[in-house]
Amino acid sequence: MKKTGIAAILCIAAIAVSGCSGQGSSEPLTTTTTVSTTETTAVTTEITAVTTTTAAPPLDDYVLTEGLVLEADEASVRDERCDLNLTNESKSAITYQQDYRLIDAATGQPVKIRNSMEEEKKKPQKIVPGETKTIHANWSGRYGRLPEGDYYYELLISTDNATGKRKVCRAEFTVVASVFTPTLKIDPATVTPHSLTLLVRNSDDAARTYGLVFRVYQAESGATQFRQVDQTAKKNKNYKLPAGGTLTLELDWKSGFGSLAPGAYYLEIDLLEDGAESARTYRADFEVT
Repeated sequence: MKKTGIAAILCIAAIAVSGCSGQGSSEPLTTTTTVSTTETTAVTTEITAVTTTTAAPPLDDYVLTEGLVLEADEASVRDERCDLNLTNESKSAITYQQDYRLIDAATGQPVKIRNSMEEEKKKPQKIVPGETKTIHANWSGRYGRLPEGDYYYELLISTDNATGKRKVCRAEFTVVASVFTPTLKIDPATVTPHSLTLLVRNSDDAARTYGLVFRVYQAESGATQFRQVDQTAKKNKNYKLPAGGTLTLELDWKSGFGSLAPGAYYLEIDLLEDGAESARTYRADFEVT
C-alpha cells in the first residue's frame, strides 16, 4: 500500500458482520559470586495474532456511498487504534451508524472478531455538507491487537433495503508494529547478584509509563524467580517516558528476594502507551556466573 502523511481512502461499502507478574527470603542464595553479563536488547512479547479467513473470496456485498470521504491519519495508527477523518463532500446531510468492521486488505475478508459484546451500541450521527468529523477508533476490545499488515476500517453508513447490502466508507491503513517498539538495555558494569541498571529507550511514536514492577525469570526453564515493586522509581516518581526519551532504572532486589545464583536470567517490565487500554511487556536478558 502506498503510504502518505494521511492515507486517503475512497468510500466503499460492505456486509454486516457482527460488529463492523515475589518476594522471597531475605537470606542471599549465594555468598561469593563472580558476575559476568552480556549486553542485551529488548524483546517484546508476542501480540495475540488476529486471524482472517483466507480461503473465501473477497467480499462483494458492499456498495459505494457517494459524497463521503474517510481518511486514516497515518501518524496515529497503532495495532489497536487510529484516528480517522470523515468529510462530507456532498450537498446534503448524511447520517452514519457509528458501527464498523475491519477488513484484511490482503484477503478482502473481515478480521476475526474476538469479542462482539464489549462495545456499547452508539447512536447514529449526522454530518452536514463541508463538515469533517474525527473518529477516534479503538478496536482492542473487539479485535485485539492487529499483526503487521494492511487493513480497511469500514464505517457503516446505512443498509440498502433493496439489495440488503451495506453502504459504507472505507479507510485503508497499515500496521507496522516494529516501528513502535521501545528497547531495553542492561549495563554490564552494573550487574551484581542482587542488582543491575536497566536503560529503557522509548520509541518516537508516543509517550509511555513504566508500570513500577519488574520480574525476573530463569532463562532456560522460564521459572519465576521473583516479582518486585520498584520502590526506588516509585519514590522518585521516575516512571514517565516521553516519546523518544530514556529512563534509567536502578533495580535492587536484595531486601525483597536476596541474591541470584549463577545462571542465565531474563527481566521483564511493563510499559503503557499513552491512550492505550492495556500495557505491553518488554524483556532483557542477563547472566550471572
